[in-house]
Amino acid sequence: MLVFWLIAVAMLVLALWLVMSPLLGKINAIGSRGRDLNTEIFRAKLRELEAERDSGTLAAEQFEQARVELERSLLDDIGTDDQPPPAVANTHSNRAWMTAVVMLIAIPAVVVPMYLYLGRSDLLAPPMNPQDLQRLGGQKSLNYAINGLIQHLREHPDDARGWQLLGRAYMSLSRYHDGSLAYRHVYQLKPRDATAMADYAEALGLMQNDNLKGQPEALLAQALKVDPDNPKALWLGGIGRYRAGDYRQAAEYWQRLLVQMPPDAKEAEVVRRNIAQAKSQEQVQTTGKIAAAGSGVSVKVHVSLDPKLAAKALPGTTVFVFARAVHGPPMPLAIAKLVVKDLPTTVTLDDSLSMSPAAKLSNFPEVRLTARVSRSGQAMPQSGDMEGATGPVEVGAGKLADIVINKLVP
Repeated sequence: MLVFWLIAVAMLVLALWLVMSPLLGKINAIGSRGRDLNTEIFRAKLRELEAERDSGTLAAEQFEQARVELERSLLDDIGTDDQPPPAVANTHSNRAWMTAVVMLIAIPAVVVPMYLYLGRSDLLAPPMNPQDLQRLGGQKSLNYAINGLIQHLREHPDDARGWQLLGRAYMSLSRYHDGSLAYRHVYQLKPRDATAMADYAEALGLMQNDNLKGQPEALLAQALKVDPDNPKALWLGGIGRYRAGDYRQAAEYWQRLLVQMPPDAKEAEVVRRNIAQAKSQEQVQTTGKIAAAGSGVSVKVHVSLDPKLAAKALPGTTVFVFARAVHGPPMPLAIAKLVVKDLPTTVTLDDSLSMSPAAKLSNFPEVRLTARVSRSGQAMPQSGDMEGATGPVEVGAGKLADIVINKLVP
């Protein structure tokens, strides 16, 4: 691009020179013509004086005196080289100079804006591809690339590849909202493309604080129907299933991903560890459910939200219901996870919901029950959360406890 502009400037200078050189020559010619005219007049008068001298009409002394005066008059008329030309020449010279100055200003002032408006300097640069974007160094370069892509997409809004590159650039800058908008364009242009669905799902999940529930999960399920072996959909689908506690499905997705990868790849080792972790969690989950079913120990609790606080909680806000020992460790013995729109509801807490085999509900005779609306989605209480609790409740008594979430956490 720099070479192009240097060539353009050189061509503009050449054009100015071609236009202005005749004008500048005219200015010099005006002065020359004035001096030539005075010289001709001098020579004519001198010939007249010589003729009068030769005829005897003019004495030699008178001839010399007239010749000296004539030479002095010539010198006064034409002046020296650094003196200005006569008045008439000045008028023509000034007009020529004014024309030259106007051309010097007008040509660049007209030509450059016309090129910037009508020209296509962007065609001089080669189109970018994913490798180009990956090689771009730093946020400044990425922002430059983004601006170029935006300009390109304004002119070519149906370029799905361009929207995909724009989405990747935004995601690399953690601009997840902008990335999701770009990927949405790709999805709209290619509604049957599994990768487009997976990209869009990832961006939406990151917008939801790295949560794939809802629309992201639906997009991933749709992507795997279209292409059951799509790598990105398998990877993200496994993450979503693992977080939802569906460890068997998570391991299955990741196993299908693993067979597509080179055995010695670093990414393959990560996938193997994830599969092992999912299988381990599945075993713990199965063992816990069997133990809980064998013990038959549980606590049932009815959870509701005080109508006075209902307006302060969004339907999708997380609700934790958990039991702690009246006399025992501070960690919860069993914990269930809901959302506000599920309330009111009845929850059964048992050993299948325990957080540790060493701290199970069935190991303690009495517990205190708590229900908390967590605005952050985290189990630890924070200011602004809403909470309700019970007094001691006997474990396994078969009675239904009741919790009303009716106070704000300071």
